[in-house]
Amino acid sequence: MIRVFLADDHPVVLQGVKRVLDLEADLEVVGVAERAYALAARVQETGADVLVLDLDMPGMGGARTLRRLAAAGVSVVVFSHYPEGVVRTDLLAAGARAVVSKERDLAYLAAVLREVAAGRAPAPESPPELPPLSARERQVFDGIARGMPLKALAAELNLSISTVHTYALRVREKLNVATNADIGRYADRMGLSLIGSRGEPS
Repeated sequence: MIRVFLADDHPVVLQGVKRVLDLEADLEVVGVAERAYALAARVQETGADVLVLDLDMPGMGGARTLRRLAAAGVSVVVFSHYPEGVVRTDLLAAGARAVVSKERDLAYLAAVLREVAAGRAPAPESPPELPPLSARERQVFDGIARGMPLKALAAELNLSISTVHTYALRVREKLNVATNADIGRYADRMGLSLIGSRGEPS
């Protein structure tokens, strides 16, 4: 039996993942947490084999927390809202055993847990592609990725600030990120060329 500990600050996600994993004959959820405080100790107390971890939760220090967990001997599968290829390299370097996007079917998460518990590294995913963006959305994406304030970007594109805000919102929705700063991090992690598009808007 593979013992799994779940850490996520969204109760609906926690309960949904727990319910699905508990249906698997060889998986058992032995603990859950909505905060990252004393997480290594809590995981070890339950005797869990693998920790499924959302990095965006209270008390979480990102790569620093991952390094501490790895140093404590905890096998971590990061459960992220980012596409796997976007953050995979950084998180594996920090100590994660695998990275699974929340866009994935939970059957895939279960398969990854089996691989990690067996001491095997899941096969890497193909590099992600940028979701389809209109020409204007790509211009706004490129400008934000270059660190331009939206007011300056509006002037460069000869658009109103409210129009640029609307395009930025559409870009965030398509990338499944929360803030404009996340757009910059997304582009950086994908290693995208940030030369602005000059195509006609669609």
